[in-house]
Amino acid sequence: MSPISYHNIAIRYTAPFGLTVGGDFTRYHEERCQNLFKEDVEQIHSENRQRINRYHAYLDQEHSLGKWTIGYGVDYQHSADNSRQSYTLPPRQGFDNTLREDVAGVYVSAQASFPFGLSFNTSVETEYFHNDYRHNWNLIPQLGATYYTTPASIFQLNFTSQRIYPSYWELHGGTSYVNDYSTIAGIPALQPYMSYTGQFSYILRQKYAATFYVLYADDYSVQLPYQSTNDLHLIFQTTNMDFSKTIGLQLHIPFDIKNIWNATATVNISHAQQKSNHFHDLSFNNKRWGIYAGMNNTIRPTPASPVSLTINGAYIAGKIQGPGRFDPLWKFDVGVKWQFGRKRCCELDLQANDIFNTCNPILKIDYSGQDYIMKTRDMNRCLKLSFIWRFNGFKPKDTPHIDTTRFGTGN
Repeated sequence: MSPISYHNIAIRYTAPFGLTVGGDFTRYHEERCQNLFKEDVEQIHSENRQRINRYHAYLDQEHSLGKWTIGYGVDYQHSADNSRQSYTLPPRQGFDNTLREDVAGVYVSAQASFPFGLSFNTSVETEYFHNDYRHNWNLIPQLGATYYTTPASIFQLNFTSQRIYPSYWELHGGTSYVNDYSTIAGIPALQPYMSYTGQFSYILRQKYAATFYVLYADDYSVQLPYQSTNDLHLIFQTTNMDFSKTIGLQLHIPFDIKNIWNATATVNISHAQQKSNHFHDLSFNNKRWGIYAGMNNTIRPTPASPVSLTINGAYIAGKIQGPGRFDPLWKFDVGVKWQFGRKRCCELDLQANDIFNTCNPILKIDYSGQDYIMKTRDMNRCLKLSFIWRFNGFKPKDTPHIDTTRFGTGN
């Protein structure tokens, strides 16, 4: 076995007339061995390998035309995933193949601001997707608009869409063992899904905000457990559903008492639905109301005090995942911060998060013969001490974000 190796090389050129040309190359390599024993007897022995080469190139052009800024460009990405899985125990078929994927897109964008208080930006991309199991075209629109005649009253409208891709490893259809009862199974027919988000917000006095939102995911996919009806066997597998939909209203209410007590209350009430007509040999249509209520507090002995106390709490209920439902969760965090030094350039921060260790998800499925409870324990409670020293107002530089969520054989 060998350690994970990950390399990325990127190049980018920006011309003075608004042209940007760039590209990058990513190489990922991982080898992993899995051994499971029952007492002193080896039950499972497998070797996994993943080698991915991913190429990405793009071109963007912008033009300023009075109040308008017009943009257009092209984007192309190709990946080749050469992966292998072999089993010594139990004797079963593995795989050794290469999956190729191509994504190409063309987009146009426009943004403008007008003196009567309206500003907006919009774009639309036509994307072509191709792999060994599917090829199709998709339209990916974006819209953002803000309207205000006075900063005391602001209206905002946002609509975004994006394609969410599964991990490369899942697409090979391999099998990994959790124990002699549970397995994680891939699925070659797993497809990316389209996610759409719409939000309408009203902001009062640049402080108080109310947001109505709709989230919709077509062909939504998530990993779900399934208890086999053929044998005593639990299968974890990421599968595409028909859709996932959430409609909700969020209220954001900050307040301040003489800069001694600063607090922000957030309340989110939502209704979620997830539906699938083909979940193994079952179908489900799960609906549920949910709520999130949280409050963050910062307390100081005096407005100019260098010492502050933070007390934060949150409560979550009504979450769903496939045919399953989560039990309510709550957490309580406490922290103390001390700022000192010249212009308070130094900061000592002690944080105790989830001090009662109550924010551990419990998923329950009791549907059509499926009787399953998953509990997680001791995951969130922690005590953290940090020290920060800022030199002459130093701020770390932004580094380019490289998406690595699709890599790895442990998915």
